[in-house]
Amino acid sequence: MAVFRYISAATAAYCLAISAPTLAQSAGPCGTRACNSITDGPAAARLQLAWDALATTTEQRNKMIEIVKEQTVNGATLWDATASKYFEWRANIMGYDPAPPASRLISSATDWSAMKKVVEDHIRSHLIDPGSADFRWPYGFVFTTYKPTIFSAKVTGWFICGAVNAKNRMGGYAGETPFVVIQDNDEILFSDMGTIAKISCEKSASNMPPPQPQLHAR
Repeated sequence: MAVFRYISAATAAYCLAISAPTLAQSAGPCGTRACNSITDGPAAARLQLAWDALATTTEQRNKMIEIVKEQTVNGATLWDATASKYFEWRANIMGYDPAPPASRLISSATDWSAMKKVVEDHIRSHLIDPGSADFRWPYGFVFTTYKPTIFSAKVTGWFICGAVNAKNRMGGYAGETPFVVIQDNDEILFSDMGTIAKISCEKSASNMPPPQPQLHAR
C-alpha cells in the first residue's frame, strides 16, 4: 500500500482531537483513506504510538495537535517535520523520547529476563560486593532516545530505570541507589548510578511503562 505522507489540515486536526481508542480505529469516524494514512509510515506511526500511550497526558496530546497545525501548509501536513518537532519537545521536557521508532516496537517474543540480566551484570560490576546486590524494578524497558544532560549526546536504545541496594566496604547495606541504563543488542550504551540517574528517574517516573511480565523472571 502506498504511504501517504500528507493529510488535509481539517482531517489531521479532527483525527488528533478525538480520543486515543477512536484514533486507533480512524477508518470508521474519518471515513477516508487519507485519515487512515496517519498510521502509515515511520513518522506517523511514532505519533500514533505516542498519542495512544496511557502515559501521554492531555497537555502532550494538545501539543501534538498544535504542532500538526504549525506543520500544515496549503492544506497538507508534513508528518516527518511534525514528528521531529514533537518528539524533540517531549524529549526536552521528559528527559527521554517516549515513542520508539516503528521498527523497534515491542513483540511478544522479547526476552525481558535476558535484558534484565545484562543490566544486573553491568551494575554488579560496579559494586564492592556484587553478590549482595538487591535490585528493585519499578518500571519496564522502553526503546527511546535519551539525553542524560543538556551537554550530553543523545543515546538510542532500551532505557530502564531502577534501584539497587548492596553492601559497602564495612559489610553493611548502604541503602538504595538509583540507576539508569541504556542497552541495545546486549551492549551497554550508557549507564549511571548517582545524580544523573536520580534526576532522570524522578523526571521520567510518571511516563515510564510498568514492569514487563518477564522482568522478574530468574
